[in-house]
Amino acid sequence: MMKKKEKEEADKLVGRCLLWSDIPFSFANNPFYVSMFEAASIVGPGYKPPTYHELRGPILQNEKTDCTQRLQELRDSWQFTGCTVMSDGWTDGKGRTLLNFLVHCPRGTMFLKSVDASAHVKDATLLCDLLDGFIQEVGPQHVVQVITDNAANYVA
Repeated sequence: MMKKKEKEEADKLVGRCLLWSDIPFSFANNPFYVSMFEAASIVGPGYKPPTYHELRGPILQNEKTDCTQRLQELRDSWQFTGCTVMSDGWTDGKGRTLLNFLVHCPRGTMFLKSVDASAHVKDATLLCDLLDGFIQEVGPQHVVQVITDNAANYVA
């Protein structure tokens, strides 16, 4: 049975860690937050968390490999389910128009790239060329639909 005083001390240390690292409290909504503590409690007393070098070295590389594999699984599924190509524009703090290109399929959504389209945003033909190039990257045989902004230059 958990002791109230020990739990209060543990909670205090978690809060202090977040505060001193400027990590927002919404971090507690991260789906891995609770499982991180559960895994540490399974290891038991004396568990030493990974060091800075372990986090930025092998742990980061393993996560990158896992992420790349998951993205490849999404790509592989397009041949069976097709996919939706999505493009959305926005303006950054420097006034540049950026276009984000994403692909959605039943297994999930992935961001593929962002393009500085400041020179193209007013020109429907150039926007069409950017979108066509993206569709070619994805593979036109996989594209079921295209979703874009509804501004006049996109509609054209």
